[in-house]
Amino acid sequence: MSDSPRRSRLACLTLVLLLAGAVPASAYIGPGAGFALMSSAFVLVTTLVAVLFTLLAWPFRALWRAMTQKAPPKASIARLIVVGLDGQDPKLTDQFMKEGLLPNFSALAKTGSYTRLKTTYPAVSPVAWSSFSTGAHPARHNIFDFLDRDRRTYLPLLSSTRVGKLDKVLRIGRYRIPQGPWAIALGAVRPKKDLAAVVNGLAEHLRRGAKPIRLVVTGGDTPQLRRDLGLANRLGLARHVTTLDEIAEEDLPSVLRLASVVPVLSRSEGFGLPVLEAMACGTPVIVPEDSAQAEVAGSACIPVDPDDPASVADGFALALAERETRRGALAARGRELSWDRCAERVEAIWSEIA
Repeated sequence: MSDSPRRSRLACLTLVLLLAGAVPASAYIGPGAGFALMSSAFVLVTTLVAVLFTLLAWPFRALWRAMTQKAPPKASIARLIVVGLDGQDPKLTDQFMKEGLLPNFSALAKTGSYTRLKTTYPAVSPVAWSSFSTGAHPARHNIFDFLDRDRRTYLPLLSSTRVGKLDKVLRIGRYRIPQGPWAIALGAVRPKKDLAAVVNGLAEHLRRGAKPIRLVVTGGDTPQLRRDLGLANRLGLARHVTTLDEIAEEDLPSVLRLASVVPVLSRSEGFGLPVLEAMACGTPVIVPEDSAQAEVAGSACIPVDPDDPASVADGFALALAERETRRGALAARGRELSWDRCAERVEAIWSEIA
């Protein structure tokens, strides 16, 4: 029994000596840590309140549904049949109907609705029928041929019946953010943005068996975007590339902080604001070597050769590996190029001219 108090005193003395000999350590906490903590706490409290309200309101909602629920209305049409004639010219159809050469079409037009449908871009059958059946434009459904091939086995694949695994996404307001690593190409819908270089680099990254990355492309629907999406489909990246409309200015910082990497491989840029915006949010940026973007980003960026998919793939791998360790340098470089500094430099130039 006498050994127990002695051991307790010895343990306390050892703990005191360890605490007394401790040395201070410095750590960097990014400016977004506070926002992240507040956002997480707000989401947690809001979720708990919503769950509590749902549980309390459930009996009343169940009673209200039982009192007001009605039988579904009887359908006015028992069956709807859509007859599609591939490649039928609407101008010739109208002409032949007027000449009486297509009496059955004329009878259908009188009893129902006869309306011309606009075609798609590109105006080919698999693209047009896929848009008709899905209600989405080609940049959404990414189907550009009826018959494709498995690039590993070279066996034929029928694109209209292909079933794949649904990728999980995180819904934040009106945005659907992929879960896991993802890159965002801001406004890469014009030729000068060189989205093809990003797509080729992503294909090389996945070919190496590296961790998959989803690519989100923002901007409107343009012919260049459709061409680049066609390239992604030919490289087997249809499920790895997602399109998104323009991001609201107030939402852009949050989206950039969530992204794993921002590739900006433009062939020409005036200044490269997307590079600066990404760095200010602590997100790694991939830029072309010896470019305006590289000059803006300085040593904090990841320079690559946009004409070499292997170099771009190396940039993706480096960005994923050093994302957290680069945050401090990225944010510091972003603070260096502020609008206040820009105004001071412009004022100094005007002073020299005057």
